[in-house]
Amino acid sequence: MIAEAGRAALLLALAMATYGAAAAVLGMRWQRPGLLQSARRASLATFGLVSLAVVALAGLLLGRDYQVLYVYEHVSSSLSTLYAASALWAGPEGSLLVWLWLVSFCALFVGRSRWAWAREVQAYSLAAISLTQGFSALVLCTVSTPFILLPARAADGRGLNPLLENLAMVFHPPALLAGYAAYAVPFAYVVGALIGGRFDRQWLRSLRGWSLVAWAALGLGILIGARWAYLEPAWGGFWTWDPVENASLIPWLAGTALLHVVAAWERRGVFRMSAAALAIGTFLLCMLGTLIARADPVGGSLHSFAPSQAGYLVGGYLVVAALACTWLLLRRRRELRGAEAVEQALSREGAILVGNLLLVGLAVAILLGTLFPVFTQALWGVRITLGGAFFERVSRPLALAGLLLLGLAPLLSWRRTEAEVLRLVLVPVGAGLGTWLVLAGMRRFSAPAALAFAVIAFAAAGSVQELLRSVSAWQRLGSVAPWAVEAGHLRTNRRRYGMLVAHLGAAILAAGVAGHGLYSIEREVTLQRGESVTVGPYEVRFEALSSEILPAKERHVATVGVYAGGRRIATLRPEYNYHHSVRDYVAEVALRSTLRDDLYVAVTGIAEGASSATFRVRLHPLMLWLWVGGAAILPAAALAVWPAKHPSLRAAAAGGVRRR
Repeated sequence: MIAEAGRAALLLALAMATYGAAAAVLGMRWQRPGLLQSARRASLATFGLVSLAVVALAGLLLGRDYQVLYVYEHVSSSLSTLYAASALWAGPEGSLLVWLWLVSFCALFVGRSRWAWAREVQAYSLAAISLTQGFSALVLCTVSTPFILLPARAADGRGLNPLLENLAMVFHPPALLAGYAAYAVPFAYVVGALIGGRFDRQWLRSLRGWSLVAWAALGLGILIGARWAYLEPAWGGFWTWDPVENASLIPWLAGTALLHVVAAWERRGVFRMSAAALAIGTFLLCMLGTLIARADPVGGSLHSFAPSQAGYLVGGYLVVAALACTWLLLRRRRELRGAEAVEQALSREGAILVGNLLLVGLAVAILLGTLFPVFTQALWGVRITLGGAFFERVSRPLALAGLLLLGLAPLLSWRRTEAEVLRLVLVPVGAGLGTWLVLAGMRRFSAPAALAFAVIAFAAAGSVQELLRSVSAWQRLGSVAPWAVEAGHLRTNRRRYGMLVAHLGAAILAAGVAGHGLYSIEREVTLQRGESVTVGPYEVRFEALSSEILPAKERHVATVGVYAGGRRIATLRPEYNYHHSVRDYVAEVALRSTLRDDLYVAVTGIAEGASSATFRVRLHPLMLWLWVGGAAILPAAALAVWPAKHPSLRAAAAGGVRRR
């Protein structure tokens, strides 16, 4: 009964979304306000119906109704309630349903936009996002329905893959899906503006706000996923250039470029065509990521779902949408010409232009490398996969160039940069040279490592210098009461401070990536009880092994002592568990994490009779900085959502240097 109700809700949602798109377009064409209002109500009805389908599937999962195929495949009687609820997005059908629900939620805001000056833009934007809803509902009603019934109720379900029984499973997929869904709004806004032929500052602010929300949500999902993969030995590390990993990174890079060009458009009226194309392209790249995860056209991904027919429908949608949007962009190319050109290369606009070339170039390189097996299969009938070495060779020089720009850009002015501002670059240059000299004097000198950390120091110093200058300018501002100084510089110029904190976070994250990639140590050894292995400054000693039988698994816990300088500094307890559902062992990592390094210990095998165990021990310098930097970027995005309100205070917060 519940399954039938969920299926019926999806069919009605398909009808409502289709009607909403048609009503919005016809209401605008025929100048019928009643039809436009009806389209808004259809959007609300679609959200309600999709919500009903989500509640139905969640109820089936929590109720363990094993006559429903989706429930049987993802839930078991031994699975905890938390993971039974997270099974809602564990499969391709459930994740698509959650994505549709999130898009439907975002569509409510498109329908409620108050753009009295351009009602046609709102109408066509609502039509665009309604068509996206309708397409997703069509897929769920045909080839990817989560409400298929088995001939008879099974006694128990298969349960989740043990690798998915992690707290990150509760947060990682929803965050990614929220980012993908939120990018549907900038896409719809741009399509609506291209059809309606109106581009306004209020519309631009809405475009920027939603782009920032989507970028932050997608970034959060990527960060949680990287942490999850880092803690699962079976996934090989925090980033392995897996096709599904790349499929989330590519739109995030494009979305980063979008944020910068929208800021330039808002401030100087430049990069209009780039902004419109990136808003469309970023959403289509999100849809491409869905295609890669669902159809696995590349092959070999550890994170993709089993291939399904939904991939062909998504591919068709991508082709049609890309062709239609390209035609719209060409049709409006005159209106999208920038009002002003980039006057000087050494300016904020020039830095944004170069930075976007780097970001888009990196995204395109990763995209081509990810899809390379598809191209070789089509051309020569054989899949040739490019490994991680290709992506590393491509990304490293572009990342270093981007970090240099990251440290320089905040020092530059809009339009043109004057000599007094250029003198500020001496501080980050000094930080970079100082870092190089310090590393050159170390016993384990490495030119690539010294270069990487010198560039990172340059980037971090540029952002820190601008933060300090801005605070200092506020303290010198005599017209502001003393009690307001501390909070004023954040309250009145949030966008600038958000940008600086995000840039600093990116530099900190890069330090973690460099430390992990350049200085990591790994040992795999078999130890008897009481034996030890030395990894870097640490002695790791195997001390004990305990076992217990649980309903869903056999649990084996090793006790490992960690010593430094002859003193015990930590006790780690990695696990090696046999899961009956998959009839295989799954390792659970134990980690000692400090600002200096991560000591990572995993059991990879236990001898018969438990006389010895095999351990994989890794030392990752500066690894914590990766998570700290990533975490700093996201609040910075929230800080940047609200612009400053007082122009005189904003000028003071800019650091007291004239910026035109």
